[in-house]
Formats: sequence, structure tokens, C-alpha cells
Amino acid sequence: YPTPQTFIRALIIDTDLIDCEEMCNFFLDVSVTVNDFEELPAHFVSAAAIIIGSAACDKFCPISKLMALINCSCQTSLLKAAQALLNIASSVVEKNLGGIFAFYAKDSPDRLSVAITKATDYIHKAGI
Repeated sequence: YPTPQTFIRALIIDTDLIDCEEMCNFFLDVSVTVNDFEELPAHFVSAAAIIIGSAACDKFCPISKLMALINCSCQTSLLKAAQALLNIASSVVEKNLGGIFAFYAKDSPDRLSVAITKATDYIHKAGI
């Protein structure tokens, strides 16, 4: 079966968010640490990671285009999945958990905290 990783690179390219690839991958990698996302289609999880990854990088995410690319008609559902992903990522960052944190934090643990804050602000402004 295809995994979210199968879709993320193509979606990042198609939405012109290649500069956000590492942060999108961080949020995507967080999704595999829990079973909460296994029932969602892989492309849907990838899209949720792109929404918050681009917000974390201060980049505009063309949500309508992203939704069209994954054949999604419910923006609210997609934003709720992004919020759930963000909640898990926030926990990982707050607790400095595991290899995912170590890999993406690199030499600056504050980098991920700032990313979480920016993505959280975006989701709150979206009304979720």
C-alpha cells in the first residue's frame, strides 16, 4: 500500500512548496509515531503535513489546489487532520522525544518549537 511518504514529494512540488520539504517531512514523520492516522488515506495525511509544514515555514499553502490534487472536498476535515498532526508534533517537541526530534532539531531545538508555534497560529486563524 502507498504510504504518505509516497505522496508528499509530488504534492510539495505541485504546490511549489519545495522550500518547506524538510518541515513537511517532520510533520509527516510524526504521523507514523502513533496509530491515529492509519485509517486516513495516505495522500490525506501528506496534505495535512504540507499545510502545517508550509505554515511553519511562513509560506502560503494553496489549500484549494492541494485539495484538488488529492480529490478532497472538505477543507474542514483536512484542517482537523492537520490539527491532530500538530498536536502530536507539539507533544514530541515539548518532551524532546525520540529520534524524530533529534533528527529534525539538529543543533537548534528552538527551531521546532518556533515551527509548532507558527503552525498553531495558522490553524487557529483557520478556525479549527
